[in-house]
Amino acid sequence: MRIIPVVTMLFLLCGVGVCAESKLPFPSAADSTAQPKSQHQKTDSKADSNKPTSQNIPPIKETSKTPIIQVETTDKTEKRHDYSSSEWWLVYLTFALALVTLGLAIYTAKLYRATVGLGNEAKNTSDRQATEMEKSIAIAKETADAANKSAEVAEKTLTMVERPYVFAYSVSNFHMSENLNPAITYEVANFGKTPAIIQSAHVALENIHSNLNAVLEVDRRHNLVCAPILSAGEVRKGIEEETPANMVNFITTDKGFSPDLKHGEDMFFRVIIRYRGPFTEGHESSFCWRYNTHTNYFEPYGHEKYNYIL
Repeated sequence: MRIIPVVTMLFLLCGVGVCAESKLPFPSAADSTAQPKSQHQKTDSKADSNKPTSQNIPPIKETSKTPIIQVETTDKTEKRHDYSSSEWWLVYLTFALALVTLGLAIYTAKLYRATVGLGNEAKNTSDRQATEMEKSIAIAKETADAANKSAEVAEKTLTMVERPYVFAYSVSNFHMSENLNPAITYEVANFGKTPAIIQSAHVALENIHSNLNAVLEVDRRHNLVCAPILSAGEVRKGIEEETPANMVNFITTDKGFSPDLKHGEDMFFRVIIRYRGPFTEGHESSFCWRYNTHTNYFEPYGHEKYNYIL
């Protein structure tokens, strides 16, 4: 917007110069040649009037006339000091154009500096936007990770809540079974919110500690195998497990049968049940007891090594 007054001034100066040049009178060649002749005529007339008559003036001896050098003034010598001529107007216009050119150069330099400044500002703005974009991407990634973790926690919580939990408990003392073999009874229950589908069961009475890790699977006649589905909250009582023959001798006491264990001998009872739910798989429940000869009861044994629910 600042360059508009400069351009307007330039056009005004050009218009003034053209008008001045068109109004100045240019002398013609006839006028320049006529002016010296008129001067010569005046001098001749003055000489004739001053010439004495022949009657009164005695005859004068003729002498050689001294040549008169006349300097003719031309238009160039007159216009040399004419400051209103067209040549001086061209000088004025050239000076004005020089000033306008200088102004344009100054404004061009300012425009260049402003353009460079805008470029640097645009670069800085783009760098800030890139940094903010990286921060936004990092925040979005953290949000996505948090959402994934929340989904995993929700899924895990749903799995933990909506799954079967099978327990074995209430191991009784030894008694005589229908086959006249010493046996014990225990209970199995599903305390989960969904049914449990039993896939395999390993139950055994052992007197050797090393055999606890290799309990044999029960046969098809076992209660947990014949009816493998435990509904939510179902409890099966009185499941019987007989003592293997010739494993240990039993003695009769006022509380029933009791294994005749020597010093350093033990009696273990181990139950391992593998099952799945309607929506989950790979569950396993393990429980272990050891017989206490002082109380004649089976007590939990092995802590987390032999007692766990997966």
